[in-house]
Amino acid sequence: MIQLWDKRVYQLYEQALDLNIRELPDFLNRLREPDLRKEVENLLDAAKTTIGIPPALPRLARKSMETLPLQIGNYPVLRLLGEGGMSFVFLALQPFSGHYVAIKQIKRELQRDLAMERLSVERQALSKLNHDYIVKIPDGGQTSKRRPYLVLEYVDGSPLTHYCRRLPLQEKLSLFVRVCEGVQHMHDRNVLHRDLKPGNILVTKTPEGSAIPKIIDFGIARVDSNESIETLYGASDNRDVGLVGSPCYMSPEQVMGCAGKIDHRTDIYSLGVLLYELLTGSLPLQPGRKLSLEERAQHILTVIPPKPSTRPGKVACRDWATRWLWRELDRVVMKAIDKSIDARYSSAADLAIDLRKIQAKNEDGSREGQVYRFISELGSRLGLTI
Repeated sequence: MIQLWDKRVYQLYEQALDLNIRELPDFLNRLREPDLRKEVENLLDAAKTTIGIPPALPRLARKSMETLPLQIGNYPVLRLLGEGGMSFVFLALQPFSGHYVAIKQIKRELQRDLAMERLSVERQALSKLNHDYIVKIPDGGQTSKRRPYLVLEYVDGSPLTHYCRRLPLQEKLSLFVRVCEGVQHMHDRNVLHRDLKPGNILVTKTPEGSAIPKIIDFGIARVDSNESIETLYGASDNRDVGLVGSPCYMSPEQVMGCAGKIDHRTDIYSLGVLLYELLTGSLPLQPGRKLSLEERAQHILTVIPPKPSTRPGKVACRDWATRWLWRELDRVVMKAIDKSIDARYSSAADLAIDLRKIQAKNEDGSREGQVYRFISELGSRLGLTI
C-alpha cells in the first residue's frame, strides 16, 4: 500500500484537479503503480461528492473525521491541517478566488469564555497587522450554530529551523532578520506574539522563488492598549491553563506566570532562543533529562546557557576572522536571551541592526573590512571595546 500520502498521492491528486476531463485519462494511464493510481482515483471520486474531503494526511483526519465539516461559512473544507489544544485548523477553498485558505475553529466542547476570548484576541491582533512576513486574515465569522472561526492565509512552508538546516550562515541570518522585521511590525502596533518558535515561523517561497518567513498562530497573542493588561487579557492568562507559551522558548518572566511583567522584550527572548538554535542546531538550555513543568521553569530561571561558540564544532577554524564572527554572534545572542528583561535588546529592530552589521563586516572582503575584524579581535584580547 502507498504510505507517502503527503508527498505522492496528494500531489498527484492536486495535479489531476487542474486537468480538464479530456486530459485526465492520459494522466491516470501514466501512473504505472496500480496502488498509486487507485488511491488517486479514490480521492477524485470522493472529491466529486464531498467537496474535496480526502485528506493529505488521512490518519490525522480519520482520527477526527467526526469533526470534519463539509463547509465552514462559505468555504468548502478540504482536509484537516492540524489540531491544537483548543482548536482545529482546516484547509479550505476561498469561493470567489479558488485560493487555499486555513480556517481556525474552536472545538465544539471548548466553546467557553477562555477559548472564545482567545480567538477574539487573535482576530483583533491580526486585524492590526499588515506585513509580508506575517500571516494575513482575510475573513472570519460564525457558523449557523454560532461557532466562531477565523479565515487565515494558507502558508505552505517549512518550520524555520528545518528550512535553514543546510543553509550557509549568511542566508540564515538574512531570513532571521526578516523575522525580526515582522516582529517589529507587531510590536509597533502593540501586539505581543508570546509563542515565537520554529513551528510558528514557516518559510515559504514567493512566485519568483525567493524564500520568505511567515509568522503564524497568534492564538495566545496579547494586544496592549490604553486599557490595563488585567482588564484586556492578562487576568485570563492563568485562569485555568497554567503557563502560556512553549516552555523551550519561554522567557523567565513568562515561566513566572506574571502577565504584568511581560512586554515586547518577552518576544525578544524567544527570538534569541530561535537565533541560538539556528546557529548551533540545539537549544540554549538542555537539561539532559525530561523535566516536569516546575523543574523546567526553575531551569529557565536559574541556569546560564553556554555561548553558541562553545557548542561542539562551532569554532573549529581558529583563524581570527572566524573567532571575530562568533564572538560577535555570541554577544548578540546572549544579550537577546539575558534573564533580565532590562538587559535585552529594547526592540527587534535593534537586534536586526546588530545582525546586519555582522553580516556586512563578514561579507566585506576589502582591506578595510579585514583590518576592522583584525583590530576588533585584537581589542577583544586586550580587553578593549572597538
